[in-house]
Amino acid sequence: AKPLENEKAILFHFREVGGKQAKFLPQIDGMSGQKWHEANVLGEEQKSSEVLNMEPLESKFFKLSWE
Repeated sequence: AKPLENEKAILFHFREVGGKQAKFLPQIDGMSGQKWHEANVLGEEQKSSEVLNMEPLESKFFKLSWE
């Protein structure tokens, strides 16, 4: 995980290593207005996600932002 400069956001790099499709939505207690987006390696949002989806052995970047 890496905090993004000039934003209230963190960039996560997730890897699915179990060989199975994964669907999840992490929640952080005490943080209001959480939003997850698929992102590129630079932290640029690609699409908004209500549920984070990963295919078997896939590697993706996700951005968590908050208010």
